[in-house]
Amino acid sequence: MHKLTVHSQIEVNKPVEEAFAFHANLTNLNKVIPNFLEVKIDRIDLPLRTGSKGKFSVWLFNLIFLFKWDFKITGYEELNYFTDEAQSGLFQYFAHTHQFIPINSSQTLLKDEIQFCFNQNLIILNKIMAFFIQIALKVKLHTTKNIMEKSGVSSNLPLA
Repeated sequence: MHKLTVHSQIEVNKPVEEAFAFHANLTNLNKVIPNFLEVKIDRIDLPLRTGSKGKFSVWLFNLIFLFKWDFKITGYEELNYFTDEAQSGLFQYFAHTHQFIPINSSQTLLKDEIQFCFNQNLIILNKIMAFFIQIALKVKLHTTKNIMEKSGVSSNLPLA
């Protein structure tokens, strides 16, 4: 299977504890994805850790059901990174690593990496998907930065 990889990163003016807490709280997902999509958490093993499993329902405009997304946390190190890997869903393969690198006591570098294969028989479709995933990652990280820095997000967020 031919996998493609996309990366994006951004610095946020928040300590690593707050940046990690924001991302590990899955209820924040809908705050940072495009407005026309909604992710409903059907099930999640808490607390998040290696081996946790979950299921999302993805909706268009909160009206039209698109697909179910079963995932598993395949790597987890608190305040450092976590990786969620699709077990079933839209892609033949999909793994998303969220990494948190402290710059200093009040700044964190957020790095996202997605490896995926939409359809191994349609190489051009994979490249088109890579283009859109790259844009989505950049938008997600910029939105995350704006929310975290403008709203005073606290590190007391519950882990969903």
